[in-house]
Amino acid sequence: MLEILPESSGNVVGARIAGRLGGDECKLLAVRIEELIDEHKAVRLLLDVSECDRVDPAAAWEEFIMGVKHWNELERIAIVGGAKWSEVAAGTLNRLAYGEAEHFTADELPGAWVWVRR
Repeated sequence: MLEILPESSGNVVGARIAGRLGGDECKLLAVRIEELIDEHKAVRLLLDVSECDRVDPAAAWEEFIMGVKHWNELERIAIVGGAKWSEVAAGTLNRLAYGEAEHFTADELPGAWVWVRR
């Protein structure tokens, strides 16, 4: 399940993924990000995956394609979650992406919002 978080504003969008992350959820998030890029030219993303227990391969591919397509428009990406894969994803993005990426634990969610807006 995908939920756009109410703290989202301006060029910052926060999304929470609970349960399974599927291709449909990724497409919905990609549409929202593209709308913000059209409006603001650059986006900051907070992705809370602390309650995500499974990522479908199609979803992972969809996220990868969206990231490549909008490589230069993603200024900051905060990935919130306790699973090792979320920490590895943030580290990989930080080395490869144009913008910055950072990993936060679920307990650090308030700090993730501060960082992504900074």
